[in-house]
Amino acid sequence: MNLNSLSDTEKVNVLREAYRKHAQSLHDIEDTQVTLTALLLGILGAGATFIAGVKQPLLLGTRLGLTVVIIATMLIGTISTIFRSRARKTTRYLLVRCEKALGLHERGVYIVGEILYAHDPTVTPNKLTEFSTKRNRLTYINWLVVAAGIGFLLVLWLDSIVALLRG
Repeated sequence: MNLNSLSDTEKVNVLREAYRKHAQSLHDIEDTQVTLTALLLGILGAGATFIAGVKQPLLLGTRLGLTVVIIATMLIGTISTIFRSRARKTTRYLLVRCEKALGLHERGVYIVGEILYAHDPTVTPNKLTEFSTKRNRLTYINWLVVAAGIGFLLVLWLDSIVALLRG
């Protein structure tokens, strides 16, 4: 098939399908990250709550083992976030390219004198497209996992640290 021989209608259909796939992919990336973060927070929160309720001090080996599990859980969240953020950035870039090809960022194409996506008259086409290159909330949401992990570690080790400080 010679892609140069496609009619304008066929090209628009190809762009719309690509746009739809990229939009779904972006949604899936964000949804899986939020789900993973919620799962990891639940695991860390439940563990910390259980440990805080234990009446007898945990053995050193148990604490060390839990420390490894906590750090591994934080690493899973961090590494997953890095990969998903890269995938999100690439997918968002492709989505913006489709939007541009469809004329969604051009003034006056769909609404006289306005940009279709603009909610604010001061919004320029550049402001709409630079979004894909900025940090996103997926990166920031992972800090919740790190904070929960640190909190768990504090619950696990704080009594030992305080005892050492008191000498």
